[in-house]
Amino acid sequence: MAAVAVAGALLAAFAGAAWSASGWPSPGGEASSSSPAEGVEWLFEFGTRGSTPGKFAAPRGIAVGPGDVIAVVDRSGRVQRFQADGTFLNEWALPKSDTGTPTGLGFDHDGTILVADTHNSRMLRYSPEGRELARWGRYGAGEADCFVYLTDACVLPRGAGSPLGEGGIYVSEYGREGHDRVLGFASDGRLLTAFGEFGELPGHFRRPMGICAVAGPGGTLLCVADSTNDRVQGFDAAGRFVREFGGRGSGPGRMVTPMDVAAGPDGTLYVVEYGNHRVQRFTAEGRPLGAAGSFGTGAEQFNYPWGVAVNSRGVVYVADTKNHRVVALRFR
Repeated sequence: MAAVAVAGALLAAFAGAAWSASGWPSPGGEASSSSPAEGVEWLFEFGTRGSTPGKFAAPRGIAVGPGDVIAVVDRSGRVQRFQADGTFLNEWALPKSDTGTPTGLGFDHDGTILVADTHNSRMLRYSPEGRELARWGRYGAGEADCFVYLTDACVLPRGAGSPLGEGGIYVSEYGREGHDRVLGFASDGRLLTAFGEFGELPGHFRRPMGICAVAGPGGTLLCVADSTNDRVQGFDAAGRFVREFGGRGSGPGRMVTPMDVAAGPDGTLYVVEYGNHRVQRFTAEGRPLGAAGSFGTGAEQFNYPWGVAVNSRGVVYVADTKNHRVVALRFR
Protein backbone atom coordinates (compact mmCIF):
# COMPACT_ATOMS: atom_id res chain seq x y z
CA MET A 1 0.00 0.00 0.00
CA ALA A 2 1.23 3.49 -0.72
CA ALA A 3 1.67 5.65 2.34
CA VAL A 4 -0.38 8.80 2.68
CA ALA A 5 1.61 11.93 3.46
CA VAL A 6 0.85 13.28 6.90
CA ALA A 7 -0.15 16.91 6.97
CA GLY A 8 1.70 18.44 9.87
CA ALA A 9 3.27 16.71 12.80
CA LEU A 10 0.13 15.61 14.61
CA LEU A 11 -2.17 12.65 14.24
CA ALA A 12 -5.58 12.11 12.78
CA ALA A 13 -8.67 12.18 14.86
CA PHE A 14 -10.36 8.97 13.91
CA ALA A 15 -13.96 10.07 14.33
CA GLY A 16 -16.29 8.37 11.89
CA ALA A 17 -13.78 5.65 11.01
CA ALA A 18 -11.76 8.13 8.96
CA TRP A 19 -9.22 5.99 7.14
CA SER A 20 -7.64 6.70 3.80
CA ALA A 21 -8.08 4.51 0.76
CA SER A 22 -4.45 3.39 1.11
CA GLY A 23 -5.07 1.78 4.48
CA TRP A 24 -3.38 4.48 6.56
CA PRO A 25 -5.44 6.27 9.21
CA SER A 26 -6.29 9.71 7.85
CA PRO A 27 -4.43 12.77 9.20
CA GLY A 28 -5.85 15.59 11.35
CA GLY A 29 -6.50 16.06 15.04
CA GLU A 30 -4.20 16.37 18.00
CA ALA A 31 -1.47 14.05 19.19
CA SER A 32 -0.80 12.99 22.74
CA SER A 33 1.30 15.26 24.90
CA SER A 34 2.72 12.28 26.82
CA SER A 35 6.27 12.73 28.00
CA PRO A 36 8.83 9.92 28.34
CA ALA A 37 7.73 7.76 31.27
CA GLU A 38 9.51 7.03 34.49
CA GLY A 39 9.80 3.36 35.28
CA VAL A 40 10.64 2.48 31.68
CA GLU A 41 13.98 1.12 30.55
CA TRP A 42 14.70 1.96 26.92
CA LEU A 43 16.91 -0.88 25.72
CA PHE A 44 17.82 -0.59 22.04
CA GLU A 45 16.43 -0.11 18.56
CA PHE A 46 17.14 -1.72 15.23
CA GLY A 47 16.35 -0.93 11.62
CA THR A 48 16.31 2.14 9.43
CA ARG A 49 14.43 2.97 6.26
CA GLY A 50 15.37 0.74 3.36
CA SER A 51 14.83 -2.55 1.53
CA THR A 52 17.99 -4.47 2.39
CA PRO A 53 18.16 -7.07 5.19
CA GLY A 54 17.52 -5.55 8.60
CA LYS A 55 15.91 -2.39 7.20
CA PHE A 56 12.22 -1.58 6.95
CA ALA A 57 9.67 0.17 4.77
CA ALA A 58 7.12 1.14 7.44
CA PRO A 59 7.02 -1.93 9.70
CA ARG A 60 3.48 -2.76 10.78
CA GLY A 61 3.02 -6.25 12.17
CA ILE A 62 5.36 -7.69 14.80
CA ALA A 63 5.24 -10.91 16.81
CA VAL A 64 7.49 -12.94 19.11
CA GLY A 65 7.58 -16.72 18.85
CA PRO A 66 9.39 -19.75 20.25
CA GLY A 67 12.93 -18.99 21.33
CA ASP A 68 12.00 -15.30 21.49
CA VAL A 69 12.47 -15.02 17.73
CA ILE A 70 10.93 -11.82 16.34
CA ALA A 71 9.00 -11.61 13.06
CA VAL A 72 8.24 -8.27 11.40
CA VAL A 73 6.20 -7.55 8.29
CA ASP A 74 6.43 -4.14 6.64
CA ARG A 75 4.46 -2.17 4.07
CA SER A 76 6.50 -3.62 1.20
CA GLY A 77 5.09 -7.08 1.93
CA ARG A 78 8.37 -8.43 3.30
CA VAL A 79 8.67 -10.66 6.36
CA GLN A 80 11.92 -10.58 8.34
CA ARG A 81 13.02 -12.68 11.31
CA PHE A 82 15.40 -11.48 14.04
CA GLN A 83 16.98 -12.77 17.20
CA ALA A 84 15.87 -11.21 20.48
CA ASP A 85 18.71 -8.65 20.31
CA GLY A 86 17.73 -7.51 16.82
CA THR A 87 20.25 -9.59 14.89
CA PHE A 88 18.90 -10.33 11.42
CA LEU A 89 18.13 -13.98 10.61
CA ASN A 90 16.32 -14.23 7.26
CA GLU A 91 13.64 -12.67 5.06
CA TRP A 92 11.15 -13.40 2.30
CA ALA A 93 8.60 -11.54 0.20
CA LEU A 94 4.89 -12.28 0.13
CA PRO A 95 3.15 -13.13 -3.16
CA LYS A 96 1.21 -10.30 -4.81
CA SER A 97 2.62 -7.74 -2.39
CA ASP A 98 2.15 -5.07 -5.05
CA THR A 99 -1.65 -5.27 -4.69
CA GLY A 100 -1.82 -4.72 -0.97
CA THR A 101 0.25 -5.41 2.08
CA PRO A 102 -0.36 -7.18 5.40
CA THR A 103 -0.88 -5.45 8.73
CA GLY A 104 -0.37 -8.30 11.20
CA LEU A 105 1.17 -11.69 11.84
CA GLY A 106 1.54 -14.24 14.61
CA PHE A 107 3.39 -17.40 15.57
CA ASP A 108 2.03 -20.88 16.01
CA HIS A 109 3.48 -23.09 18.75
CA ASP A 110 5.76 -24.87 16.27
CA GLY A 111 7.42 -21.64 15.11
CA THR A 112 5.52 -21.35 11.86
CA ILE A 113 4.33 -17.85 11.03
CA LEU A 114 0.73 -16.89 10.26
CA VAL A 115 0.41 -13.76 8.11
CA ALA A 116 -2.86 -11.87 7.72
CA ASP A 117 -2.46 -10.87 4.07
CA THR A 118 -4.85 -7.99 4.53
CA HIS A 119 -5.64 -6.63 1.09
CA ASN A 120 -5.49 -10.03 -0.55
CA SER A 121 -8.19 -11.27 1.87
CA ARG A 122 -6.37 -14.43 2.87
CA MET A 123 -4.19 -16.13 5.47
CA LEU A 124 -0.71 -17.43 4.73
CA ARG A 125 1.32 -19.91 6.78
CA TYR A 126 5.12 -20.03 6.46
CA SER A 127 7.93 -22.14 7.81
CA PRO A 128 10.66 -20.25 9.71
CA GLU A 129 12.74 -20.44 6.52
CA GLY A 130 10.05 -18.67 4.51
CA ARG A 131 8.55 -21.62 2.67
CA GLU A 132 4.81 -21.25 2.12
CA LEU A 133 2.99 -24.12 3.84
CA ALA A 134 -0.66 -23.18 3.40
CA ARG A 135 -3.00 -20.43 2.28
CA TRP A 136 -6.74 -19.94 2.57
CA GLY A 137 -9.31 -17.25 1.85
CA ARG A 138 -10.42 -15.04 -1.01
CA TYR A 139 -12.21 -11.72 -1.32
CA GLY A 140 -15.96 -11.81 -1.01
CA ALA A 141 -18.89 -12.48 1.30
CA GLY A 142 -21.50 -15.11 1.96
CA GLU A 143 -19.26 -18.18 1.76
CA ALA A 144 -17.05 -19.80 4.38
CA ASP A 145 -13.82 -19.07 2.50
CA CYS A 146 -14.67 -15.44 1.63
CA PHE A 147 -13.33 -12.53 3.65
CA VAL A 148 -12.67 -8.83 3.30
CA TYR A 149 -9.62 -7.39 5.12
CA LEU A 150 -7.88 -9.72 7.58
CA THR A 151 -5.69 -7.77 10.00
CA ASP A 152 -3.99 -10.00 12.59
CA ALA A 153 -3.79 -13.56 13.91
CA CYS A 154 -3.10 -15.34 17.18
CA VAL A 155 -3.10 -18.87 18.56
CA LEU A 156 -4.27 -19.57 22.10
CA PRO A 157 -1.80 -20.92 24.68
CA ARG A 158 -1.53 -24.70 24.81
CA GLY A 159 -4.16 -26.28 26.99
CA ALA A 160 -6.42 -23.22 26.89
CA GLY A 161 -9.46 -25.29 26.00
CA SER A 162 -10.45 -23.44 22.84
CA PRO A 163 -13.57 -24.62 21.00
CA LEU A 164 -11.40 -24.43 17.90
CA GLY A 165 -9.27 -27.33 19.11
CA GLU A 166 -5.52 -27.39 19.69
CA GLY A 167 -3.77 -24.99 17.34
CA GLY A 168 -6.94 -23.05 16.56
CA ILE A 169 -6.38 -19.61 15.07
CA TYR A 170 -8.23 -16.37 15.83
CA VAL A 171 -8.13 -13.70 13.11
CA SER A 172 -9.47 -10.13 13.19
CA GLU A 173 -11.27 -8.76 10.12
CA TYR A 174 -12.93 -5.57 8.94
CA GLY A 175 -14.61 -4.44 5.75
CA ARG A 176 -18.07 -4.52 4.26
CA GLU A 177 -21.24 -4.83 6.31
CA GLY A 178 -21.03 -7.82 8.62
CA HIS A 179 -17.27 -8.18 8.39
CA ASP A 180 -16.07 -6.21 11.43
CA ARG A 181 -15.58 -9.35 13.45
CA VAL A 182 -13.24 -12.05 14.77
CA LEU A 183 -12.95 -15.36 12.93
CA GLY A 184 -12.03 -18.71 14.46
CA PHE A 185 -10.27 -21.29 12.31
CA ALA A 186 -9.14 -24.83 12.90
CA SER A 187 -5.40 -25.29 12.51
CA ASP A 188 -5.95 -26.43 8.90
CA GLY A 189 -7.79 -23.21 7.96
CA ARG A 190 -11.40 -24.40 8.20
CA LEU A 191 -13.67 -21.63 9.45
CA LEU A 192 -15.41 -22.83 12.62
CA THR A 193 -16.87 -19.71 14.20
CA ALA A 194 -17.16 -15.92 13.99
CA PHE A 195 -18.33 -13.25 16.39
CA GLY A 196 -18.86 -9.50 16.37
CA GLU A 197 -20.43 -6.96 14.04
CA PHE A 198 -19.95 -3.34 13.08
CA GLY A 199 -20.89 -0.87 15.81
CA GLU A 200 -19.99 0.77 19.08
CA LEU A 201 -21.76 -1.45 21.62
CA PRO A 202 -19.89 -4.02 23.72
CA GLY A 203 -18.97 -6.91 21.47
CA HIS A 204 -19.18 -4.77 18.33
CA PHE A 205 -16.18 -3.48 16.39
CA ARG A 206 -15.10 -0.59 14.21
CA ARG A 207 -12.00 -1.76 12.37
CA PRO A 208 -10.57 -4.39 14.74
CA MET A 209 -6.83 -4.65 14.32
CA GLY A 210 -4.39 -6.43 16.66
CA ILE A 211 -5.45 -9.54 18.58
CA CYS A 212 -3.79 -11.58 21.33
CA ALA A 213 -4.58 -14.11 24.05
CA VAL A 214 -3.66 -13.90 27.73
CA ALA A 215 -4.02 -16.76 30.21
CA GLY A 216 -5.30 -16.01 33.71
CA PRO A 217 -6.97 -17.62 36.72
CA GLY A 218 -10.38 -17.01 35.17
CA GLY A 219 -9.40 -18.68 31.91
CA THR A 220 -8.03 -17.39 28.64
CA LEU A 221 -8.92 -13.86 27.59
CA LEU A 222 -8.92 -13.01 23.89
CA CYS A 223 -8.10 -9.30 23.52
CA VAL A 224 -8.86 -7.21 20.43
CA ALA A 225 -7.62 -3.70 19.62
CA ASP A 226 -10.90 -2.11 18.49
CA SER A 227 -9.08 0.72 16.78
CA THR A 228 -11.71 3.21 15.69
CA ASN A 229 -13.72 2.71 18.88
CA ASP A 230 -10.54 3.67 20.80
CA ARG A 231 -10.71 0.68 23.12
CA VAL A 232 -9.60 -2.86 23.79
CA GLN A 233 -12.24 -5.54 24.18
CA GLY A 234 -11.86 -8.90 25.92
CA PHE A 235 -13.71 -12.13 25.11
CA ASP A 236 -13.58 -15.69 26.30
CA ALA A 237 -12.45 -18.43 23.93
CA ALA A 238 -16.04 -18.98 22.79
CA GLY A 239 -16.37 -15.33 21.73
CA ARG A 240 -18.51 -14.17 24.67
CA PHE A 241 -17.89 -10.55 25.68
CA VAL A 242 -16.09 -10.17 29.02
CA ARG A 243 -14.92 -6.57 29.38
CA GLU A 244 -13.66 -3.46 27.62
CA PHE A 245 -11.30 -0.66 28.60
CA GLY A 246 -9.97 2.52 27.06
CA GLY A 247 -12.08 5.28 25.57
CA ARG A 248 -10.88 8.19 23.50
CA GLY A 249 -8.30 10.46 25.14
CA SER A 250 -4.64 10.86 26.00
CA GLY A 251 -4.74 10.45 29.79
CA PRO A 252 -3.77 7.27 31.64
CA GLY A 253 -5.85 4.36 30.40
CA ARG A 254 -7.41 6.35 27.55
CA MET A 255 -6.59 5.65 23.90
CA VAL A 256 -6.53 7.09 20.41
CA THR A 257 -6.54 4.44 17.69
CA PRO A 258 -5.05 1.41 19.41
CA MET A 259 -3.59 -0.68 16.61
CA ASP A 260 -2.24 -3.67 18.48
CA VAL A 261 -2.33 -5.45 21.82
CA ALA A 262 0.12 -8.02 23.21
CA ALA A 263 0.35 -10.09 26.37
CA GLY A 264 3.44 -10.22 28.57
CA PRO A 265 4.70 -13.31 30.41
CA ASP A 266 3.17 -12.03 33.67
CA GLY A 267 -0.29 -11.64 32.12
CA THR A 268 -0.16 -7.87 31.72
CA LEU A 269 -1.27 -6.30 28.45
CA TYR A 270 0.55 -3.81 26.22
CA VAL A 271 -1.40 -1.56 23.86
CA VAL A 272 0.25 0.50 21.12
CA GLU A 273 -1.58 3.66 20.04
CA TYR A 274 -1.13 5.03 16.56
CA GLY A 275 -2.88 8.22 17.62
CA ASN A 276 -1.07 8.91 20.90
CA HIS A 277 2.38 7.75 19.75
CA ARG A 278 2.90 5.57 22.80
CA VAL A 279 2.59 2.12 24.34
CA GLN A 280 0.58 1.60 27.52
CA ARG A 281 0.72 -1.25 30.02
CA PHE A 282 -2.45 -2.61 31.67
CA THR A 283 -3.54 -5.37 33.97
CA ALA A 284 -5.68 -8.01 32.27
CA GLU A 285 -8.65 -6.29 33.93
CA GLY A 286 -7.80 -3.01 32.17
CA ARG A 287 -6.18 -1.00 34.99
CA PRO A 288 -3.43 1.25 33.58
CA LEU A 289 0.09 0.58 34.88
CA GLY A 290 2.16 3.06 32.90
CA ALA A 291 2.94 4.48 29.49
CA ALA A 292 6.01 5.14 27.37
CA GLY A 293 6.62 7.33 24.36
CA SER A 294 5.72 10.64 22.79
CA PHE A 295 5.56 11.94 19.22
CA GLY A 296 8.88 12.39 17.45
CA THR A 297 11.76 10.85 15.55
CA GLY A 298 14.35 10.76 18.31
CA ALA A 299 15.21 8.38 21.10
CA GLU A 300 12.34 7.36 23.40
CA GLN A 301 9.82 8.62 20.83
CA PHE A 302 7.43 7.04 18.33
CA ASN A 303 6.10 8.17 14.97
CA TYR A 304 2.70 6.52 14.36
CA PRO A 305 3.54 3.09 15.83
CA TRP A 306 1.45 0.19 14.57
CA GLY A 307 2.52 -3.07 16.28
CA VAL A 308 3.66 -4.40 19.66
CA ALA A 309 4.98 -7.75 20.89
CA VAL A 310 6.51 -9.03 24.14
CA ASN A 311 9.06 -11.79 24.69
CA SER A 312 9.43 -14.32 27.50
CA ARG A 313 11.63 -11.94 29.54
CA GLY A 314 9.18 -9.05 29.36
CA VAL A 315 11.02 -7.11 26.64
CA VAL A 316 8.50 -5.03 24.69
CA TYR A 317 9.09 -4.51 20.96
CA VAL A 318 7.27 -1.68 19.19
CA ALA A 319 6.96 -1.42 15.41
CA ASP A 320 7.70 2.31 15.14
CA THR A 321 6.14 2.53 11.73
CA LYS A 322 6.98 5.93 10.30
CA ASN A 323 10.41 5.94 11.94
CA HIS A 324 11.07 2.67 10.05
CA ARG A 325 12.48 0.87 13.08
CA VAL A 326 11.74 -1.47 15.96
CA VAL A 327 12.22 -0.12 19.48
CA ALA A 328 12.86 -2.42 22.46
CA LEU A 329 12.01 -1.35 26.02
CA ARG A 330 10.99 -2.78 29.37
CA PHE A 331 8.54 -1.55 31.99
CA ARG A 332 10.05 -1.84 35.49
